[in-house]
Amino acid sequence: SHMEMSAIEFERIQGWIHRNARPLDFARWRFHFEEGSREDVLKTLAAFQNLDGGFGHALEPDSWNPASSPLQTSTAVALLDEIGFDDAEHPVVQGMLKYLHSGCDFTDGRWRLTIPSNDLFAHAPWWSCGSDAPDRSDFNPTAILVGFLLRFDDCTSDAYAKTVDLARVLLDAFLDGEPLDFHPLACVISLLDAVAEAGLQDVLPHAKAAATARRRADALIVRDPTKWTGYACRPSWFVRASDSPFLQGNEAVLERELDFLLETRNAQGVWDISWTWGAYPREFAISEKWWKADVALRNLHLLREFDRLVYRP
Repeated sequence: SHMEMSAIEFERIQGWIHRNARPLDFARWRFHFEEGSREDVLKTLAAFQNLDGGFGHALEPDSWNPASSPLQTSTAVALLDEIGFDDAEHPVVQGMLKYLHSGCDFTDGRWRLTIPSNDLFAHAPWWSCGSDAPDRSDFNPTAILVGFLLRFDDCTSDAYAKTVDLARVLLDAFLDGEPLDFHPLACVISLLDAVAEAGLQDVLPHAKAAATARRRADALIVRDPTKWTGYACRPSWFVRASDSPFLQGNEAVLERELDFLLETRNAQGVWDISWTWGAYPREFAISEKWWKADVALRNLHLLREFDRLVYRP
């Protein structure tokens, strides 16, 4: 029998979230664990959206730039995906479409991973402008944003045909290129999911790219639990749900990770994060707390998905 999280331990985490999470992450928590509404998540998400329709303001907590950037906007895409949001007419979504169609921070067929104004505000070193090596920035965040457009944009428009072309360019580059690190590979996988949701599997090289992604994910997963404490690709990076195509062959190592999650909580009952900025200590202390809420949310979601939470709503 497997280790489980007791109702008391769940309630400890719930209390920590109620005391410490920012309103957005609290709304996400309520949606997943307290029958909160999607609309409440959208309301709090909208506070990070600028007039141009893009997102800033440390929505992704490692960059405090208030200005819109492709990366922060791709973080909003991931949050909409997390709550299963599909209303293309919603003002938040319409704003995102406007921002992406503006061509802002888009050059040579890619959205920029970092923007110059990041350097004017507190940030982790990896979001400094000019830290965009091609292996980091070819697919992140462009693949996520293209996937969003395939799912939410008007499919009868000229712009849509251009988006489909860009998706093809990205998938061809993925198939022809060197294997990616786990962050950009996750971006490609989000594009593949969007291609399937948009019903474009036959128009684009979906089957071949999905099979390649599957193989490459298996090669990236670190299977030695003693190496999981730092910057390591754990199984849950790819296996988020019990019906995941990445689960097959990784069942045992995922169960080991669920044990690892239950074993590695800190004195408050939540999880420490494994990275630091090495600069801006005051802002990092705040961002660290935001990240802890995000990590707690994702870990509990995973534990519940694989029957390790005694708690039932």
